[in-house]
Amino acid sequence: MSHASTLIVRVTDLEDLMSSVGPALPGWLRRFLRHGESRRLEAAAGGTDLVFDRPLPVAPLTRRVDLPVADAEGEVADYWLRADPVGLRADMRAVWVLPGRAVQPEAIEPPLKALFAEYGYEFRLPHPHRGYLKLPGAPDCRFLSPQQTAGKSLDELLPEGRDASDWRRLGNEVQMVLHQAAGQGDLGFQGLWFWGGGSLPASEDTRATIDWLSSSDIVLRAAADWNGIKRLAARPDTLANCPKGRGLVDWSAQTADSAAANLDALGEWLKPARRSLRWGRLASLTLAGREQAFRLTSGQLWWPLRA
Repeated sequence: MSHASTLIVRVTDLEDLMSSVGPALPGWLRRFLRHGESRRLEAAAGGTDLVFDRPLPVAPLTRRVDLPVADAEGEVADYWLRADPVGLRADMRAVWVLPGRAVQPEAIEPPLKALFAEYGYEFRLPHPHRGYLKLPGAPDCRFLSPQQTAGKSLDELLPEGRDASDWRRLGNEVQMVLHQAAGQGDLGFQGLWFWGGGSLPASEDTRATIDWLSSSDIVLRAAADWNGIKRLAARPDTLANCPKGRGLVDWSAQTADSAAANLDALGEWLKPARRSLRWGRLASLTLAGREQAFRLTSGQLWWPLRA
């Protein structure tokens, strides 16, 4: 892809894949880790800090896709918080959070709307996986993203901050409402996960760091639509088919394959980009996971790899 100036390849499972193979990392990946310019990514930003010059809140971005409104001017000041269905599994040690639950909105949206209305919040459940709260202002509370729940018990994940006790109590009330709504049946989920809250800045005040995007991720697609970034209909089969300019491609691991096999497949897919980078036809190549990104330039690729 001699015409592209920069490329970001995001692999959301990258940290998990590297952890699974341990020290047996392929040489190309060790080069990224040792010589690449490293930077931390904000876990709750959903990858928006790869698309823009700053992280953006997830909830008001995806709300624009799930709950489009005609009045775009008034939405900048609105504070939105994601309230996504999650499962809760208890064992002898703790209660564990199971994100990604799907629901039938018609069954539980009315009682939850009534509950949140008592607090002055507007609740909407436009998608089986995604709910929203519209708040009158920003709470003094820190919420973790669903991606940060892995391997941690509910006690380790509860909201923190001056208003945390209010939100913990509200979470308990949500569980009680859902328990009553379930009756003798099983809703498939037991709670709502609050996260991704914030208000959007004016789009003209935010600088995009890419010109095009290839991703099926709702957060990145919403971010692209909000800022007018070109979205590709499908991931290019080869890097040679990528558009000109600065781009971001989501690469997804195959769950049926081992971590080592996925890293080998990723390495093969990246070969043309690494070749273009080596000969200066690509200015930089960034490999990003959920928590960290590693950026290589042409000069860094020529550095010897120490054992």
